Formats: sequence, structure tokens, C-alpha cells
Amino acid sequence: MGNNQKSAGVRNEPSLPSELTLVEDLAALRRICDDGAFSLEGLHLRGLTLTPDALAGMDFDGVLLERCTLTESAWNKAAFLNTVFRDCECSGGNFSGSWFTRCVFERCKGVGANFTETRLRDVLLRGCRFRYANFTSSQLDCCTAEDTDLSEAFFAECKLTACRMRDATLTRAEFFRTPLRGLDLRACNIDGICVSTEGRELAGAVVTYDQAASLARLLGVEIRDSIN
Repeated sequence: MGNNQKSAGVRNEPSLPSELTLVEDLAALRRICDDGAFSLEGLHLRGLTLTPDALAGMDFDGVLLERCTLTESAWNKAAFLNTVFRDCECSGGNFSGSWFTRCVFERCKGVGANFTETRLRDVLLRGCRFRYANFTSSQLDCCTAEDTDLSEAFFAECKLTACRMRDATLTRAEFFRTPLRGLDLRACNIDGICVSTEGRELAGAVVTYDQAASLARLLGVEIRDSIN
């Protein structure tokens, strides 16, 4: 999440149809899947426990998921376009290798979710709890994390482009081999952030004076008052 902060963050929001078809039971959803469609479109899925097996590898386009559960399931290599996740439970879900384009996660829980080798573009995390989530080797373009807990999350070997953090908790989050140049961390909690011994990932990151002092200690630099 970096580059020019004036243009950083989500640029294109999800485009949902003006009218969505409400689906509140799996039997109805399976009937839709059995009609031969390759993707789920124009649906409002509410209160469902979703599994990839039940959806037969369907992609999502223009879908609102509200209070749905997507845990302990292999959603790897799925595609989510113009999709809103609202009050959903995604903890432990496996989304590795998936694509998320113009998506919003609102008040979702994704503790320990697997997003390794995932492509995220124009994705907003707002009011979410993604502690221990794993984004290793992922590419994030024009993404925003707002009022979201990403403590002890893994962002190792990621490529972050034009992304933004607002009041995000990054306590002990790992950014090994992930350049943070241009990323504004001033409104974030970065206590114990994990980088390489040389701290090269931090080059060009924007931090407060207090954060800079904390990072210096993290890298073994001893700060003392000037000698009179």
C-alpha cells in the first residue's frame, strides 16, 4: 500500500445492480447454480453457509453477501468482481490464488484467512478483523484498509501499489521483502512490525517522529539525548 497518498487507495467502487435477487436458503442457490450459469450475478445472499463444493466453482459478479459464512473452505482461484461482503465470517477460509476486483469487506471477520498469491485491486477493508491473515506473495493495487485489525498478519514478499492505510492495526505484522515506499503509516499502530534485519522494506515509508524512534530501536539503533 504505497505510492502517492493523494491518489492512493480505492479508486473504483463495486458496481451492484439496482435490484438484487434475495437468496436466503441453499436449496434456492443450488437451483440457480444448476441452471448452467458460470457465475453468480445480481444476487443478495443472506445468512448462508457457503462452500465451494455447493457452488461448483462459480465466480461472483455484482453480488452482496450479508451475514454469510465462508470458513474452513477452499475458495482458492475463485474470482470476485463487484462483490460486497457485509458482516461475513471468513476466518480460516482459503482464498489463495483468487482474484478480488472492486470488492468491499465491511465488518467482516477473517482471522487466519489464507490470501496467499492473491490479486486484489480496488478492494476496501472497513471495520474488519483480519488478525493472522496471510497475504504472502500477493499483489495489492489501489486497496484501502480502514479501521481494520491486521495485527500479526503476513504481507511477506507482496507488491503494494497505490494503497492506503487509515487507522489500521499492524501490530507485529510481517512485511519481509515487501517495499513500503510511499505508504503513509502515521495513523496506524505499527508496534513490533516485522521487517528484515537491515530494515530496507521501510525505505520511503511515511511515519511520525515517535514511530521513527520506535522503528530505529527495532533495527538496533540506540537513540540518546544530545550531549551538552
